[in-house]
Amino acid sequence: LEQLTCQMDKLGQLYEIIFIEDNGGDNSWEVLRALLPKYPRVRILKMMRNFGQHNAIMCGFVHSKGEMVITMDDDLQNPPEEINKLIARINEGYDIVYGVPIIKRHHPVRNIGSFMVRTLYKKIFGLSVNPTSFRIIRRKVVEGIVN
Repeated sequence: LEQLTCQMDKLGQLYEIIFIEDNGGDNSWEVLRALLPKYPRVRILKMMRNFGQHNAIMCGFVHSKGEMVITMDDDLQNPPEEINKLIARINEGYDIVYGVPIIKRHHPVRNIGSFMVRTLYKKIFGLSVNPTSFRIIRRKVVEGIVN
């Protein structure tokens, strides 16, 4: 969170940060609640149970307000310092821009599973890139997804 807010402050744009706590079985909710006084731009939402990453992202879409929505995992797989690259590309006129890591830093078994999901996703949707959860999306697309 500190890295993310530092990076967003450098960009000089209004922003909000939404954390979705998906009942992962740890003390994340308490940690997030403790951060609120120090970080006024942070909002936290808690799912009633773990519905999976996709549904957590959808929850974030529904509650987001910005003209651009950036999604990312909380494990720093994608460094916040890369956000400016997403913004630069979307400002070229794209509606969605994916950040694609050069090296995956997950356990090899997870990388294999991710590879299979990405391959299927690319085949179904005719994509030439590997979609990731690190992306920037224009509000009109977010609205089309949630409505």
